[in-house]
Amino acid sequence: MLNTTNTKCLEPKPAKDESPKGLSSYEVLRAEQRVIAALLHQPQLLAKLNQADHELKLTGDDFSNHYYRVLMTLVDEFAQKGFQRLDQDVIWNKLNMLFALDSRKEDADNWENVLNVLWDMDEPAGDELLFFEHCKTVATASLDRKLGKALTELSAERADKHPDPHLLLAKFCEAGEKLQVNASTIKLIGDIERANMEYRAEKLALVRLRCPTGFQQLDGKINGFYPGRLYMLAARPGMGKTTLGLNLMLNIATNPNTNFPVLVISLELNANQLWEWALCKLAQRTADQLDALSVQDLNEITTRTLRRQRGHDAPVSMLQICHRLGGLTMYDLRGLIVKAVASFGGLSAVMIDFVQLLEPNEQVQGVNRDRELGAIVSELKKMAQSFKLPFLVLSQLNRNIESHRRRDSRPVLSDLRESGRLEITADVVMLLHRQPEQDPNKALLIIGKNRFGATGDVQLSCQLDRYTFY
Repeated sequence: MLNTTNTKCLEPKPAKDESPKGLSSYEVLRAEQRVIAALLHQPQLLAKLNQADHELKLTGDDFSNHYYRVLMTLVDEFAQKGFQRLDQDVIWNKLNMLFALDSRKEDADNWENVLNVLWDMDEPAGDELLFFEHCKTVATASLDRKLGKALTELSAERADKHPDPHLLLAKFCEAGEKLQVNASTIKLIGDIERANMEYRAEKLALVRLRCPTGFQQLDGKINGFYPGRLYMLAARPGMGKTTLGLNLMLNIATNPNTNFPVLVISLELNANQLWEWALCKLAQRTADQLDALSVQDLNEITTRTLRRQRGHDAPVSMLQICHRLGGLTMYDLRGLIVKAVASFGGLSAVMIDFVQLLEPNEQVQGVNRDRELGAIVSELKKMAQSFKLPFLVLSQLNRNIESHRRRDSRPVLSDLRESGRLEITADVVMLLHRQPEQDPNKALLIIGKNRFGATGDVQLSCQLDRYTFY
């Protein structure tokens, strides 16, 4: 039986760098104390906490205080066994089994002091909303400590292995995303009125950041490119998917309402080739006719359409092209986007040509290409959401479309090359189809999947000698 006469609580203070920005060590420890005291009195609050935010899983590792870390682990264990209330003897017996307190007088006294204070607290949880706020403080503090640890480890890694700060920043962002998923803070919806207000605010923000594609029929189907969504454009070689993708990016870049540049990442063509294609479309000339223009004429075309003044800074081209001939891992890709966002203050959209040339961060022996590509596409979707940008990803189609056994060469979703995960993960899948032997200036864009709207066909015209769809 515990001695309840001594109520002095020993609370080892965390190191200075363990407290999140804006919260003192005392505030964090006080929140931890109240959370543990409330759970000792009402273990069922843990289930209500998980119901409030099913992604939030408070564990012992989320507490900076050693005693509270242990007690949280025990509370979780007893709650899973269905305990509605815990008494001091039950906790003490469990602690004694773990730490042999009967033979360790100093440790036993410390634990007595801690437990006495926790049990003597009047209404430690307050109401449920207050309890949730304390849990939010604990979760926020825990996330901050883990991010600090990750940054310290990456700094050491830079000194040892990786001199490229952009790659390290990309890895830090990825670590932060994983920690955010594992230790998400609580978001309480509240009443219906508040839920509606939050919905409208988020919807308005998405509409404000939406990028019209420049094709009226296509916008009628998908309503433009939205931030955080993954758009897949697929076709067989020679159909013009790179040209169409570049046209979509140019339409966004030349829109007067666009605030930031678009980024085109090519893994197949070099930047000069893509820049020539862009100039052909902007000048409405063939490549041979383009050669006849003077440098002054080219500057006038690009200045009028692509260059924007950024405050007091020098003008910035709204079309940024980066080519990487060879393997590009997901770490490399994230680092590239981080660098572009930092350089231009933001991006409007990202295009990647094409997904089959991307590589996973680590080659796993025995894993087939389908699974690798599935992991790559899932990571692209996470990047789109984390950067809050629309990602247009180009893909090839299988050769089945050219099979003589098929009555119709019209592509379908199952023709996506190498992985069904492309179809599953993408928010919108567009299949480009042309029959140049019948009509070289006509194209069909098939919306095979649209998670947020209608599917169907979009009729396009093209002049591929001028690299133009319209």
